Amino acid sequence: MKEQRYTWDFNTILNVQKECLEEVKTLQGISSYASKEDVCKLKERIHTLLNISEQCQNMLHLAFPKNKVASFKQSDSLVEDSNLETLLLSNVQDYFETYSSQAQMLLAGLLDHLVGLIPEYLDWYDSFVELSRTCEVHLSNHDLVELAHLFYQDFFPNGTPIIDQFLDWQNHTLLFQYYKDIETAPANGLTFSKLPSQEYPSTIIFRNNSLTDFTTLVHELGHMYMGYQDESVFQKNYSSLLREVEGKLPEFAALSFLQREGLFEEDLFSLQATNLFATLHSVHTLFFQLMIGSCIQNHHLNFKKLERIVNRDMKVPFSYSLLLIYGEYSIFSVAQDIISDFTAYELAERYRTNPEEVSEIFQNLPKLNILPTEDALTQIGCKFHTNHAKGYQKTMKRIQKEFIQK
Repeated sequence: MKEQRYTWDFNTILNVQKECLEEVKTLQGISSYASKEDVCKLKERIHTLLNISEQCQNMLHLAFPKNKVASFKQSDSLVEDSNLETLLLSNVQDYFETYSSQAQMLLAGLLDHLVGLIPEYLDWYDSFVELSRTCEVHLSNHDLVELAHLFYQDFFPNGTPIIDQFLDWQNHTLLFQYYKDIETAPANGLTFSKLPSQEYPSTIIFRNNSLTDFTTLVHELGHMYMGYQDESVFQKNYSSLLREVEGKLPEFAALSFLQREGLFEEDLFSLQATNLFATLHSVHTLFFQLMIGSCIQNHHLNFKKLERIVNRDMKVPFSYSLLLIYGEYSIFSVAQDIISDFTAYELAERYRTNPEEVSEIFQNLPKLNILPTEDALTQIGCKFHTNHAKGYQKTMKRIQKEFIQK
């Protein structure tokens, strides 16, 4: 029987959620006779408490897959909505209009140069995913944590003791849950803001005994580090297209670390390929999201004809396409994944030759995230938005060729 350990006290989470909601009611009562200045402070406090309450619910909700299945089935009814065209178009426009004009141009340029690659590589993606998830790596939870500890010692050459404290997984910081098939898990890993009863943020890792367990842990620890540095990153604020760099950069850099240490050499190739193809899948998703919205808006295609095109040419079930747009994979979050992936990819390549520089950039991400995306990329020194991700495309072609040889 596989080791399974829960390091969170779920009763504590339930109690914290209850206390938050009770305090919200109290504050709402006070706000009716408070001064204007106090009302603003009360609203901010209420927002924080509601956010904590929501994160508590997420912890419980995502730790038990049955709830996730019920939620998915409920959202599936959206496909049959009689006003679907109006709702879909509104959703697409609302998200895309939140970008600055510079960010829109950045995404448009990437789509223009990368969409042509999608048909060439999509057929390979499933093979790579299958490889990365079936190459079993039997590490105990303690061994996994120790490996992450060694990586972060390397990633922060000048030392950051806070990571050591995050890795105290028996102190309500990490939860490990096993899945025979990772496809049945709610996600690979999830990070939540710290609760009032906790000193640090918390993470669930859904394990399946593959090398993905390690890269997922490293990814989530990156989020935890940023959450400790700046709690506001856990609030509902998706204004930065670079938000996922904090997880993706150490995740990609961890592959270089394993290669340098001579660890899991047989599995590294498939994991690197899966990371690269996942980015291309995000480009694919964003492309058909914007394409569907544009077609409806301009009345170039009726809904049924559009459905046939998506099913035939995009090779994706139309209902699934719509659920991607409605659900947690909103246009903004997909765009965020794309920009973060390309940024992390370039930084991870630089990490091979200049780890100190990349470590410093990582620690400065909270300051960079508040800048316009183009300005942040310029400060970081990333060039994918000016050279059309040539380095990424070159690596993709090499990976494809090596895979054929295997």
